[in-house]
Amino acid sequence: MQATPIANPDTRALCQRLAKLNKVKLVGQGHSRSYARFSRRDGTEFEMSIHQLKRNGWPSDVQASIDSQARSIPVAAKAGLKFLRDTAKRNHAKLLDTEWLGTNDFYSFELKDGTTVKLRYTLLKTKGWPADPARTSAWAQTRAQAVRYAAPEELYKEFCECVERHGAKVITPTWQGARTLHEIRLADGAIRQIKPNQLKNYGWPVVPFDELQRLAGRLLLTTRRVKTESGKAIYRLMLPADMHLDAPYIEMRRMLEDGLIEDVKKAVKWARTQKMTFVPAEWKRLAASYRFVLNGKRTTRELPWLAEARALGHDKVMLSPVKRVATMNGLSLLSTEWKGEQAPYQFQRNDGSIFESTIADLLKGVRDRRSLERMQRAGLRIAPGYRLVSTEWNGLRAQYQWRTVSGYVVTASLNELEKFRREEARMIAWSRRTGIKLAENLPLQFGDQFTWTLPDGTQLLSDWPTMRNGANFVMRRKSYFGSRSAVCITAKDSADVRSAVLARQKRR
Repeated sequence: MQATPIANPDTRALCQRLAKLNKVKLVGQGHSRSYARFSRRDGTEFEMSIHQLKRNGWPSDVQASIDSQARSIPVAAKAGLKFLRDTAKRNHAKLLDTEWLGTNDFYSFELKDGTTVKLRYTLLKTKGWPADPARTSAWAQTRAQAVRYAAPEELYKEFCECVERHGAKVITPTWQGARTLHEIRLADGAIRQIKPNQLKNYGWPVVPFDELQRLAGRLLLTTRRVKTESGKAIYRLMLPADMHLDAPYIEMRRMLEDGLIEDVKKAVKWARTQKMTFVPAEWKRLAASYRFVLNGKRTTRELPWLAEARALGHDKVMLSPVKRVATMNGLSLLSTEWKGEQAPYQFQRNDGSIFESTIADLLKGVRDRRSLERMQRAGLRIAPGYRLVSTEWNGLRAQYQWRTVSGYVVTASLNELEKFRREEARMIAWSRRTGIKLAENLPLQFGDQFTWTLPDGTQLLSDWPTMRNGANFVMRRKSYFGSRSAVCITAKDSADVRSAVLARQKRR
């Protein structure tokens, strides 16, 4: 049976190189895409993990590595299949495969509507279950069909033809890989290096000198003999008024694209209005000082844009901490001018709304929000967990409104909330048993009286101990007379409960 070739050309080249160095032969893909199969001189075959070959290279002890690999495969297979089954179950699907193929392979799933899809393990592990599994599966199949196996000779021929169409020739004699540099000779005889995938994906690379000359127009551009410390070429551009600029390719291209020539012309025009001429020198920038000739004498003057740049720089420095605080709290600073610590500045929220605030108010709002977040975390740690309803910070010991798991709203401080937790479960259980309910539309006040709704629909204001004692008194009396409803309060008993509670309140 003919082995399946390794699809990725770079991986295939790596395995071929390692096989040649270690006197074995690459057969092709192993039992899954994660493994490569090799053959010894005696004809025996073995498989190696491609990931381990890329990470650690060829093992010094091949047999020990194969034995270790054989021990780890069942463990990885059990964990991988369990992850696939659990993921499918959580998303109302069913895993159809029972054999582990590796992390780079596809596995079949049956969806709730009966559709069968194939999804890659690494996709599920890194990104989770897709929103549209059928669409993801169809896209993966289309992409797999587009990827075809090509021999190195075929790839090399295709690369050479593409290079020759641009008037150059490949010097490297053999295919080295799509992501490996190949030497080419340009039409002018210069030697350059290029990656085949770079040529395929991004097109023919620009020639730095030609690109700069295109941006500079009719201005004279030359290459200097000196280079940067990293070995990059430095170019000299002759500017108006006998000024010049020396810079490497990237920096000069950026400055030309940002309007370098227009800036120089603007500065020359200003100098003429001042009846001055530039002393030939290197151009620094529009916001700088230069030497001029004025009335036959040399003088140093600042360009008028320098003061403006200094003001902008000062504003940027002063507003930098304000901008940092705003960004960390989900706000955008809109103001660009520093007006002082007491002045209001404009900010924008994530929802697009704009508001003004001083720095002090902004910092206070940040501190208050963080305090509320700490208060919320403390409330959630209290079993069974309370969610903060209040949105305004009033201090650590102040009372805030909290929503309980049962849906009630209670007003209490953090310490009082700890005490309320112990009473809440008993209050709810007693209320369900007796039929006397808490009024859910009113917030509960810890240590104060609650609003209770009796079975006949009337409401009564009382604290928890008084209501419990009054209702228990009525139920004990009913039990004494042998009533079948002695464990609860009925509508007929509401008046007796009201009388019992009011009587106990008067005794206080």
